[in-house]
Amino acid sequence: MKRDMENLNLRDAFRPEPDFCHDALMNAARSVKEEKEMKRASYRVVLIAAAIIVGMMAVAVAAGSLMGWKDFYGEWHSTTGVPDGVYEQLQVNEDYTWEVGPLTFTATELLTDGHMVISAIHVRTADGSAALITGANVSDATDPIRANGDNGLAYAARLGVSENTSWLEAAAQLNLPLYRVSADHDMQFELLDGDMMIDALYNADGSMTFFCMSMLDASRVQESLELPLCLDVALTDAATGESTERWRDYDQTVTIPVCPVLEERTYVPEQETVISGHKLMKVDAVRYVTGAYLTFTYEMNYMDVPESAFELYELTLRDGAGNPLPGGMNLSGSLTFTITQEEMIGVDKLPDVLTLTDEVLPNTIMSDTGVVLVAK
Repeated sequence: MKRDMENLNLRDAFRPEPDFCHDALMNAARSVKEEKEMKRASYRVVLIAAAIIVGMMAVAVAAGSLMGWKDFYGEWHSTTGVPDGVYEQLQVNEDYTWEVGPLTFTATELLTDGHMVISAIHVRTADGSAALITGANVSDATDPIRANGDNGLAYAARLGVSENTSWLEAAAQLNLPLYRVSADHDMQFELLDGDMMIDALYNADGSMTFFCMSMLDASRVQESLELPLCLDVALTDAATGESTERWRDYDQTVTIPVCPVLEERTYVPEQETVISGHKLMKVDAVRYVTGAYLTFTYEMNYMDVPESAFELYELTLRDGAGNPLPGGMNLSGSLTFTITQEEMIGVDKLPDVLTLTDEVLPNTIMSDTGVVLVAK
């Protein structure tokens, strides 16, 4: 796509100049004009004023305009329940900042409840120069910038390019380097319990916030979690889409305290309940500041027990000397199989009653009013 360089308007690619910045610069400029004999001192005033303005703008950017999990949930996942107090606990008190090639990574939000761990890492150029920074494996370099939804549309508008412009095209048109980055978790295999989610949002100052969430085996997580990070930067050629240089740092680890349990309850059905052929036994609920995890326990229907399960009866029990032990008086044994299912709800307090309904899967629950479970 050919760029109209004659009518190029870069003004829209930058944030509006705050009034206090404009006034400070104008006052400094007037002092140069009115006092020509003090030119050297006046230039110094201009430099000092500019430095102050840059510093104030940096503080403003750091304080309010960087995207975080509140933006991620609030604007893109508004149906997700986020209890009060979560965002305060997400804030990082330690200075977790790393230089990876030409970019600076800073962990701005970290949190784990033992079931999951989430992080938000801010990525910017180390020297403050202009660049395009996008998430590797979040979007392809050939994707249009608008593919990131409203956040992508706003970012394209600030750059002054069409919303249909790809990252490669934008880098070529604006003559800016394109960095594709990631800040993934590198969890030990035995701690993982499910998938990892990654995403990215683009900030008003041109930097990026990289989001990562990993599911954990809560039974293996102790009072704190050692979270290894994979920080990766690839400089991408706008003409070919190929990586021309790459920088990695896989040696960084952050320590995150595990949120304490705030409340626990067990729910049982008011009457015997069979759902899709499985008897619902109970629901155990554990609440953290992040919300409540519900573990449903079902008893499997006898006909659903896998054939391989009966092979367990073929095992022989022996004593320490290797002698077979005789069978017991009941002449048999029993197999009990259960299904456990975990769900999370975003609540500030566990309710006294839970009700299960089946709007999505009709006839799963053989009741018009649903299944009522009462806390013991």
